[in-house]
Amino acid sequence: MTVFNVPDIGCDHSKATIEKAIGETEASATVSFDRVACEIGVSSCLTDEGVAALLNKEGYPSTITV
Repeated sequence: MTVFNVPDIGCDHSKATIEKAIGETEASATVSFDRVACEIGVSSCLTDEGVAALLNKEGYPSTITV
C-alpha cells in the first residue's frame, strides 16, 4: 500500500470523491483514510504516479509519503 499526503482532505465529501474516482478506474482498489494526518493509503494495480495524477485531476494534489 502506498501512502499519499493529501493536504486538502478533511471531510466525508473528500473521502467519497477520492474513493469514487479510484474505484471507477480500478474497481478492486483499497483506499484507507487518516484525516488527522491528511493521508490516504491506496492499494491498487495503478502505478503510484497514476494514483497521484488521478488525485490531482480530482482537485487533491498529493505527494507520496511511503
